[in-house]
Amino acid sequence: MKDGNVYVEAVVELPNTTKQELFSRAKLAVQKTFAGNKLGTSNYDLESGICSINNFYDISDRTFMGSLSDDPTTDKYNFNALLFIIVKDGKYKIKMEVPQYTYGQSLKYNSYEDFVSHSMPVRNLANSRQSLKRQRMRVLKTLNEKMLTTFNLIQKEMEKKLDTDF
Repeated sequence: MKDGNVYVEAVVELPNTTKQELFSRAKLAVQKTFAGNKLGTSNYDLESGICSINNFYDISDRTFMGSLSDDPTTDKYNFNALLFIIVKDGKYKIKMEVPQYTYGQSLKYNSYEDFVSHSMPVRNLANSRQSLKRQRMRVLKTLNEKMLTTFNLIQKEMEKKLDTDF
């Protein structure tokens, strides 16, 4: 965590690769990585070299009482993840952060504004005042694993050269 946000970032150098090509790779990486997932809004600005993506992760975890019995009751957590890919000639930066989450039975939101109206800062997720801290730490661990999977998929796609020979 940094500044109350869960995050991961990396700067990767690819010598002799133009900003234009890296930007095209970034757009393609986003399309491949988020195909069929909950992709919220996306913004691509070639001039500034920034691709920003708003994505959602839904994580369910068994409740404490459910873990003591065969009751499949789960708590639902909904995380808003922001992904930024910033490109320059010869290098790019990937940054992913999760600034807020919602908790409860509602798994679907009609709009981003609806999500925000129910959201809380991630730093509140596992603070010492909350009961069932172990469950919330499992949820954070699952979130971290999902973020790293997405991050690694984007990075893998960014390494691939564009197939422009035909």
